[in-house]
Amino acid sequence: MNSDDDPSFRAVYPSKRLFYGVALIKLAILPIVAIARMLLHPTTSPVITLDEYNRIQPEMTISQVQAIVQHPGVELEKRHPKGPGMANLQIYQWRNDSGSHALVWFQNGEVAGKVKVNLKE
Repeated sequence: MNSDDDPSFRAVYPSKRLFYGVALIKLAILPIVAIARMLLHPTTSPVITLDEYNRIQPEMTISQVQAIVQHPGVELEKRHPKGPGMANLQIYQWRNDSGSHALVWFQNGEVAGKVKVNLKE
């Protein structure tokens, strides 16, 4: 008797046919959901502009930067190293639908550096 003939085995491990059928349905639905989301929730304004980026200055706090950009951004990394003289580091990203974006890193809660990629006015 092989595992396909054992009913208890089938209850735990559904057939490959069912697995692939569900996978195909999910693959067919994903593009529909993505298109519907774009149509129902279009973004007309960028998250960050070049002007906003240029207004970000060294030693500004995270909340000051968020007030300029008027968007919380996405925290990509947060490090709290232990030891004397070690600084806390946070990296935030503001990304537009076009793919343009800005990265700002904060050391001990203040702007320590920034970089932009293809930001427009």
